[in-house]
Amino acid sequence: MTLLSLTFTNDLNKPDSNDYQDLAVQVSSLILSYLETSIPVSSQIASVTILGFRRGSVIVDYVIEMAPSSGVTSSQVQQVLFNAAEADVNNALGVDSSSLCQKNNAGESCAMPTGDVIITYAIIGGAAGGTVVILFIFVILVCCVRNHNSRKEETPLNMD
Repeated sequence: MTLLSLTFTNDLNKPDSNDYQDLAVQVSSLILSYLETSIPVSSQIASVTILGFRRGSVIVDYVIEMAPSSGVTSSQVQQVLFNAAEADVNNALGVDSSSLCQKNNAGESCAMPTGDVIITYAIIGGAAGGTVVILFIFVILVCCVRNHNSRKEETPLNMD
């Protein structure tokens, strides 16, 4: 999560500092308030933990832990967060909704597409590819018909 309204300071590298602790409380509260916009998701939240802050305005690394056997997927949580961030007219921290992402493992990057996103890209790619193939076939057919018609016009009539 990127906070565009804030500027990173070195105190945000220090979990003992007041700045770190204050921002951690603000962000945790904000995430919980966003998740509370969906009763099915909010009722399954076990905890929100702020792991740290990084440069880039302020980038927040956090973990949302769901109740065991909740049945709520990380995609559902991400969608609720995104929708709530988009609808937040106050947005005092300047949450960039496009920066909200999910990582199922610590080693993953937010830039790595999830399974749902890969399927979406495959569908879009297939549809676009199919459209290009159809257009290509249409162009070939038009060229063939024109070529055939021009040959008919050039064929001399045999008048014996």
